Amino acid sequence: MRLIIDAHLDLAWNALAWKRDITLPLAELNRFEADQTDEIFRGRATVSLPEMRRGGVALCLGTLLVRTPHGGSKGIYSTMLDYPTQEMAYAVVRGQLAYYRE
Repeated sequence: MRLIIDAHLDLAWNALAWKRDITLPLAELNRFEADQTDEIFRGRATVSLPEMRRGGVALCLGTLLVRTPHGGSKGIYSTMLDYPTQEMAYAVVRGQLAYYRE
């Protein structure tokens, strides 16, 4: 039996930034988002916990994902990923950590 490890997965970011229920099967998650138009990648989720189980992923290293662009707010280009201050980025990361703990 092979042991499959995902060494980098943005699970908390996917759940919180996209407001996705990653406990749903992937097809159901994408059906739920199909009529949402706020982002171009709606209805195109690529990961969920049931899908990872089905694929045989035994271990996942979940990331904490935020950025504070060099040079301040002028460098912001992703509203779901970039924050203008380190304090704001830290608060978001703490939220992602709380999501994993929950």
